[in-house]
Amino acid sequence: MKNKFDSKKLSVLELLSKNLSCRISFKIVHNVGLLDSILDLVENDYAIRIENKEMDSEGQIIFYKLSKKGVTYFGNLLDFAKKNYL
Repeated sequence: MKNKFDSKKLSVLELLSKNLSCRISFKIVHNVGLLDSILDLVENDYAIRIENKEMDSEGQIIFYKLSKKGVTYFGNLLDFAKKNYL
């Protein structure tokens, strides 16, 4: 079965990500594309785009692209959150 993201929740994330001063909740995928565990990132100067949405064999990792003032970081969202917020 192909993993799919909950399109309604994903569209909300995409909408929120356009507002750089808002609080954005990112959710890590745990099973068949459901967005359930929440990572809250307070973003004031990041322009966030979730791209190349992929999961590992356990379905827990979202790879993402994060841009800030022309600099692009590509990696694991959970790792980024741990290093910068947790």
